Amino acid sequence: MGALTERLSSRELGLLGCEAAQRTAVLVTLQHHREGGWHVLLERRSTTLRRQPGEICFPGGHRAPQDSDMAATAVRETCEELGVRAADIDLVGPLDLLVASSGLLVYPFVGRLRPSAALQPNRDEVGAVHAIPLADLLALAPQVHDVELVPHPSPDFPYHLLPGGASYPLRRSVRRHFFYVWQDVVIWGLTAHILHHFLDLARSVNRP
Repeated sequence: MGALTERLSSRELGLLGCEAAQRTAVLVTLQHHREGGWHVLLERRSTTLRRQPGEICFPGGHRAPQDSDMAATAVRETCEELGVRAADIDLVGPLDLLVASSGLLVYPFVGRLRPSAALQPNRDEVGAVHAIPLADLLALAPQVHDVELVPHPSPDFPYHLLPGGASYPLRRSVRRHFFYVWQDVVIWGLTAHILHHFLDLARSVNRP
């Protein structure tokens, strides 16, 4: 018992069940425009991509072996996709970890582009870059829609091991989706969840 006690007392808090989850990081990228005010940069994914072509997202991607941590992943992916240098990005801080129903772990960060940064988007990945005034996003009320996730057990699922057998009420869950619509830009999915969280934090700065 002594060895177990020592192990438990020294270990760091983890996230149970996520050992095999894919880890990705994104950067909520802010840029100050000459006209005044902060803008949030969002990408429209290239229509030639196999996954989610044409959808709106933050720059980001999966962690690479050379990344020292998830913040480094967010910065590296932003540099690769927007064509900026790491020196052009001032990392502000992290947002909350997002656990997606797909088993994906998303680590969002907030960063500011320096005024000298010149965007040169990677056209293999980025179809367009949208700079949306932060004030406009803060004024937007998102559409909110719920999707019920229904369990579909495999044919060999061991109902006989459960109280009540095949009549056991397997738990259903509800996934909430936010839709932000700005001009012809539709933000939804994980990107909208992260944006919603960021906007809540931004609003809280001015709350009494």
